[in-house]
Amino acid sequence: MAIIHKMYLSTGVLALLALAGCQGSPGTKASAATGQIVSAGQMPDFCRSQFANQTGVTLGEISTDNPVVAASGTTIRGSWTLPNDDDTAGTFLCRFGPNGAFQGVNQI
Repeated sequence: MAIIHKMYLSTGVLALLALAGCQGSPGTKASAATGQIVSAGQMPDFCRSQFANQTGVTLGEISTDNPVVAASGTTIRGSWTLPNDDDTAGTFLCRFGPNGAFQGVNQI
């Protein structure tokens, strides 16, 4: 009986952890690294598109800073604000590898 109880408890905990990963407001999820190679000049637009696709925020509500290039790759900080709702805003970070491979976008 104790083994069955532990199995149900473990299954329940795993289900709650999976559900917790699905919750949140725009930008709370991390996008998977696609590995797509992006040219330096296209990185800001690609970053904005990835964030928009991930969250449903429209491109007109998203802005990006200039790319920051380092030996480990390029990062681009962005922000978004929903119109008529100054409380719904945030920032995110896109990462690209040294060869331009897209590594993901996360809210910060």
